Amino acid sequence: MQSIRILQPGEEAVLEQFLARRPESSMIMRSNLRAAGLEDRGLPNHATYGAAFEDGVIIAAAAHCWNGMVLVQAPHALAAVVRGAVNQTGRRVAGLMGPWDQVTEARRALGLAGVKASVDAPDILYRVYLHQLQVPTVLSATGVVCRPGTQVDRELLVRWRVDFSRESLGFEDSRELRSSCREHVDQLLAKRDIWILETSGVRVASATIHARVPLEVTVGGVWTPPEFRGRGYARAVVAGMLLAEREGGVEQAVLFADRTNPVSQRTYEALGFVAIGDYGIILFQEPQAVPRGG
Repeated sequence: MQSIRILQPGEEAVLEQFLARRPESSMIMRSNLRAAGLEDRGLPNHATYGAAFEDGVIIAAAAHCWNGMVLVQAPHALAAVVRGAVNQTGRRVAGLMGPWDQVTEARRALGLAGVKASVDAPDILYRVYLHQLQVPTVLSATGVVCRPGTQVDRELLVRWRVDFSRESLGFEDSRELRSSCREHVDQLLAKRDIWILETSGVRVASATIHARVPLEVTVGGVWTPPEFRGRGYARAVVAGMLLAEREGGVEQAVLFADRTNPVSQRTYEALGFVAIGDYGIILFQEPQAVPRGG
């Protein structure tokens, strides 16, 4: 018999057991769960999780996060778990992430199918086992260094994050965007999850670890300023970051790339990433209120 309810602190292991059966497309939810558990006080990584159970086992889950994003891993009972989580928080919905077919279904379930979005397209989900990582030659060139970002890099990284958000995510420049990017960069610097590529002392590219669980990471936020593009720097910064993760015991990495951008696809495939499925992100131009119960 199937039942739907909101998960409570103490049920983390039950949820992780479900998500671990679909590890690559559940990385962000798993990372948030590991960082904050099932408590939701509106802080970074916090979320409220709706889940469907059958015979005492979770068969679907959705999370409404502190930042308004809805994460889905719901091959069954999707509408019920998504609406359950969103109704429970009462937060606006900023966007949705997860397997693309589930993201589009969740959008319809929340009554947001006609709402304009700045990002609204399927991505390719890629994976690489780090022992098979193909390291580009540019990484070993004289004067090239890949290193974690530091406070010295903070203002540059904030500017790059704003530029990334405008170009890749469709945001307009604003005081709110700059403040959000500054907060995000500060979090990444504190965790040593943002990396920089330098060549002869000039900072030319960056990449981040977007999510992590034991043995696995998600790559995100890869950025090369326009004046440095076409020289292999994106490949080099991702490879350098993942080499350091491999030294720390990480065994595989995933990322999602724009299905309409063959340049980014070639970048990741040259590193050994292999397409394993569809993933998707929808970001609304404005966070959306969803009436409770619908």
